[in-house]
Amino acid sequence: VQSGTECSSCPIGQYMDMPGQTDKCKVCSEGTETFSVGSQSLTDCITKCTVPPLHYATTVPGAGSVVSEGSSVLVLCNTGYFLGQDDAFTTGICNSTSNILPDCHKVDSTITGQYYTINST
Repeated sequence: VQSGTECSSCPIGQYMDMPGQTDKCKVCSEGTETFSVGSQSLTDCITKCTVPPLHYATTVPGAGSVVSEGSSVLVLCNTGYFLGQDDAFTTGICNSTSNILPDCHKVDSTITGQYYTINST
């Protein structure tokens, strides 16, 4: 965008898809946004998803990270917690609508092979 005699990049949430265009940036459609300033294409406008926090696991990228919708998120169970019989990690898909990733469960140490779900509120 040209301001007087200076040019500047379009802000986050906007893009400029025509080289040499100096009059204005185009706004991404509702529900989408660009990740950075200076975007040059409508395809840079994506649905963002914030990685949710989990009670008994760590995520990569970390909880609170902003990624594009549908990105894979690695779920790593804390020590003593599992996703299934022996699974201590998995991948989930970041979904801004449901914002749910698989969380881990504690192993009942008194009965081998028994698992239970920790209810979170």
